[in-house]
Amino acid sequence: MEVGDRLVITVAQQNTGEMSQEMMRVKGIFKLGMREMDRSIALIPIKRASAMLGLNNGIHEIAVNLKKHKNSWINDNPLWEKYSKNGNLFRNWVKLLPEMEAMVSMSGFSKYIIGIVLFLLVAGIIINTLFMSIYERMFEFGVMRAIGVKPLKLGSLIVLESGVLAIFATFFGVVTSLILNGILLKTGIDYTGTEFVSVSITELIYPVISVQQYTVFPLALIIFTMITGFYPAIHAARITPANAMKKGTK
Repeated sequence: MEVGDRLVITVAQQNTGEMSQEMMRVKGIFKLGMREMDRSIALIPIKRASAMLGLNNGIHEIAVNLKKHKNSWINDNPLWEKYSKNGNLFRNWVKLLPEMEAMVSMSGFSKYIIGIVLFLLVAGIIINTLFMSIYERMFEFGVMRAIGVKPLKLGSLIVLESGVLAIFATFFGVVTSLILNGILLKTGIDYTGTEFVSVSITELIYPVISVQQYTVFPLALIIFTMITGFYPAIHAARITPANAMKKGTK
């Protein structure tokens, strides 16, 4: 199919169900990036479409774009019932495209799964780092216990160290993220030509920055790291001066 070719459009009229055909000429070709939609969608003037469908210059569907997209997820939004009158039916996209809603929900669920895996990985690294630090300073900890430092204070020192490590790591990660996102916001990420769930990517992808990324997540990481530090802290608090000084002198 090329621009200038003739194309016969066949539709079923609304009231009678009779077939209506009309020959039209192709004025242009567009691509949405989704193969199924590119194969099944044709745009024609609304007046000619209304005549072919027997709508008497009427329309059968109106798409509404809400300013707050989150409201479109709410199934019991009063807006749907308010305009579902006089034979009209107002539905959100969740009702009209349940498979799309399932895919979006699954992507959100997978994000949490990835987050849990990353947090567990971070926990393993932190525990290993703190235990290495404890064994390297075993003699010092023995001396501290010998001069009267209480186990609670020694354990608090380890938790504090994990918190300091988390703060420095979070600061470095936030700064690096801001720099990279600042660059990518201008250049974009080129994935053109690739496909995802049968959708072809035809444009550059730009990152989206939210306040949550730089407030909730970093704070959660710091808290999680300090909680992870309790296990090495308990181990350090149980150190006895005699055993610690023996191990430290080997």
